[in-house]
Amino acid sequence: MFVGGHTMLLEHGSTARKIADWLKLRTADTRAFEIGDQTFSPNSVELTPSGSSQITQFALIMKGHSALEAHILVTGNAAAAAHALEEMRATRLRSEIVAHGVQSWRISAGDVPESPIRSTEAQVPTHGTSRLVVLLSR
Repeated sequence: MFVGGHTMLLEHGSTARKIADWLKLRTADTRAFEIGDQTFSPNSVELTPSGSSQITQFALIMKGHSALEAHILVTGNAAAAAHALEEMRATRLRSEIVAHGVQSWRISAGDVPESPIRSTEAQVPTHGTSRLVVLLSR
């Protein structure tokens, strides 16, 4: 798939592929994408090799589409310890994406979006196993 000036191999069904497909549609202004638990080692903020690859792909998509803004948020009503871990994971993802060259003002993490992205516009999934979601706005 050709994304933002780069040719990328995006696995069918992957989050990066879903994002690239959404970008081609040019319909919704805001869309939610689940971040799978396989992105992290169990009970930690350490990225798996697959998670690291996903971050690289996501950063390339963000860099190739300068109008995109992202907000990583925690969904659901988890226990305090699980919620705290998910918040740390969201912060870690943001740091990694910024380290890959995405401007820090284009991506936020936490419970309340700091940008014009509003979760009410995005149909945040509530049925998946992951409690992390990235809201993308263009």
